[in-house]
Amino acid sequence: ETYTGARDLDAPLPWSHLGPRVTEAYLRSERAQAYRAAGTPDCRDGGCLGCGVCDFETIEPRLALQTQVEGTASDAGTGSGFDPNHTPAAGFEPVTPPEPGASEASTPTETIVLRARVRYTKEGEARWLSHLETVDVFRRAVRRAGLTFRTSQGFHPQPRISFLHPLPVGVAGLDEWMDMELVAPPEASEAFGRLKAALPKGFGLLGLSLEPLSAPRQRIAAARYRVDLAEGRLDETLLVQVLARPEIPVLKKGKKGVRRLDLKLLLGPVSFLTSRSAELTLSMSDEGGLRPLAALAALQDENPEAPPEAWAEVLVVKLETLLA
Repeated sequence: ETYTGARDLDAPLPWSHLGPRVTEAYLRSERAQAYRAAGTPDCRDGGCLGCGVCDFETIEPRLALQTQVEGTASDAGTGSGFDPNHTPAAGFEPVTPPEPGASEASTPTETIVLRARVRYTKEGEARWLSHLETVDVFRRAVRRAGLTFRTSQGFHPQPRISFLHPLPVGVAGLDEWMDMELVAPPEASEAFGRLKAALPKGFGLLGLSLEPLSAPRQRIAAARYRVDLAEGRLDETLLVQVLARPEIPVLKKGKKGVRRLDLKLLLGPVSFLTSRSAELTLSMSDEGGLRPLAALAALQDENPEAPPEAWAEVLVVKLETLLA
């Protein structure tokens, strides 16, 4: 009943955060008109209905001026809708088409675009969101915050947003970084407050700074993780034995096939906090990195691609992102 039943007119709606410019008062009046089976006149033929869409500066109703196309004079009076004696309405100003070869890129603009460098957390149930779902979370939060993305060009423009080191599904993060390009953003402190208030449960905002697009992008050098097992045990003696080996080979499956990595070249400090909890630091190579659970399995002489069944319930948290 919550989803399919009648809603109170004052209750918030799932799409209330969107801004279609049509006012709520106008929508209510149209609802009342519909219940009375009454029609609404077309604002192009009559007066303004006050829906809120037009500001009469950049947005207003415009009617295309019908002109005779060369070679179609014989169509007049044949039901094609062409009227050579058509007279535009008073006050009508036809839109002048651009000159051939003209483009939007040739129009000068003073729009300010800055890169927002965002530091955030992703915890709790939010850790089960995929990377693409996390992107959608921030896209919606930016809209709710009243900020404007700079988008790519083409038929399907997308917001210019990039994540430094996307988290795998199920991994929580206490020190995550992302960049997004914003058009004419407010001061960093104000943008921080707006975005923080717009993020859903499970996401927190640690910082936001504004930089020119020419500023160098961040690079990740390593990440520090904590792994907590619900069942099973970690053998610290076995860890010492594995670390004493000259090489710890690990096979990693990727889109380009199986690659062989040496875990010793990627591994930083490792410590066992308890028999079921460990912290480890993994660095990034040109070929990518290794997931912490796979690295821990290799340190326990287990198959990294198939950790022990006792490790089925595990909590992995990225504690810190180490920048290059």
